[in-house]
Amino acid sequence: MEEKSQGVELDDVSFYEFVQFEEDKFTYYKRIGMAMKPDSDGLEDIMQWPYGKVKELQIMFQEEITMGDIPRLIAFGFSTKQDGKPKDRSPEEFIKEKWHKVFQYYNHLVAELKRILEREEILAYEPEADQVEAGIERINNFGVLATIDTLAQGNVLLYDEIEAKPYYLIFAKLHLESEKARYIEALTKIKQRKDRS
Repeated sequence: MEEKSQGVELDDVSFYEFVQFEEDKFTYYKRIGMAMKPDSDGLEDIMQWPYGKVKELQIMFQEEITMGDIPRLIAFGFSTKQDGKPKDRSPEEFIKEKWHKVFQYYNHLVAELKRILEREEILAYEPEADQVEAGIERINNFGVLATIDTLAQGNVLLYDEIEAKPYYLIFAKLHLESEKARYIEALTKIKQRKDRS
């Protein structure tokens, strides 16, 4: 018994043992785990991750997550360095890890994804009436593929290269393109206004 919560000693068990707890104990530990401070130990900054990996993780988090999914999600995002080279870890390793460490890693992933979503809010835009009438939602249904296709200028052979680029670089490019579009739209309106006068 190593961990403490409000003076109560908690069992120092593996994540596997935690998911085997009877319901009341499981719920109590889960509540504590979800409130634990995130720990990024060994996790690379998400801004450095490949763009495709960030998008894939976002999709994973859109689905309903069970306790059994948590080790898989952490393993997806976790990499350690061994002899200066990245080394992947399996979900099984996290199942054997102490329950509180697993929650700290999970909470870190949740915080990182929240950070990504907050950044991406500046890319959002409301389509104009003409775009809606023309059916922009049909393009938007393709989600991240539409973004990758635009960046690849329609060249499917470049998709993998774009997905492998660091997230921060792709985000910066998307932000630049978004600002250019807003600038051109504003400039066009100014010119139209001047032409009318």
